[in-house]
Amino acid sequence: MSTNEVETQARAMGWLPKEQFRGPESSWIDAEAYVERGNNIMPILKANNEKLIQRLSQVEAQNAELTATLKASSEAIEELKNFRSTLNKEKVQEQKTEILAGIKEAKTSGDVDAEVALTDKLTEVNAALKAAEKPAEVKPAPATAEAPQLTEAGKIWLKENEWFGKDQRRTALAYGLSNEWKTTGKPVGTPEYFEFIDTELAKVFDPNAGRRQRAAKVEETNSGSADSGGGSKSFADLPREAQEACKRQAAKLVGKGRAYETLAAWQKAYVETYDWS
Repeated sequence: MSTNEVETQARAMGWLPKEQFRGPESSWIDAEAYVERGNNIMPILKANNEKLIQRLSQVEAQNAELTATLKASSEAIEELKNFRSTLNKEKVQEQKTEILAGIKEAKTSGDVDAEVALTDKLTEVNAALKAAEKPAEVKPAPATAEAPQLTEAGKIWLKENEWFGKDQRRTALAYGLSNEWKTTGKPVGTPEYFEFIDTELAKVFDPNAGRRQRAAKVEETNSGSADSGGGSKSFADLPREAQEACKRQAAKLVGKGRAYETLAAWQKAYVETYDWS
């Protein structure tokens, strides 16, 4: 190349003539030397840049995976508060193992933000697991409420409904229904009184709640046998309300990185832990 061509190429690469150069005079080099040095250094810079881009892509992929783990763990912890089964505790324990692996990876890659986030999540997981080991607390009924009257019919009803005083939601609703019945002025503690409570509870919970044993006794009296059907229970045997509750929880519990890999696995666990009494 001619001198002008060399200088043109050098200027494009950032070179300046000596009279325009503002650095130390000893640092200035002519156009030809500048071009030669640039041609030798640029491939190295390009290779280094490609390595940095590749590393950045790997870090972004790791961050995406850690984010997914954090989200799945949060939802599993939340569900553990509502569905305290042994199986789900084991799944949350698996989440804890994944978080520990994520913390190790974050330390290796130097991702301080991810390490801090995962450490906070680990604290939540440990707290959730510890809380799940404690027996569920049953809050006492309001002082103004009265338990179903202990008439002879009441004693039979309490014997057939062992959930009373243990299942907070059903117990609270039973109290409310009792108060509702009292507003009618009808006597409390009669078979009709308990039939009303059973019927209204069935609209919210299991349609057969509280009447399964009485129905079995009637059938036994009429037919001379008490055939309960036997056999293992399936998801299809669940009451409609229970099936819908299972489906709602599946949105948070089923999927990759969550408590259950497949919907079938979650439904099976739900059936096994469902209160069939």
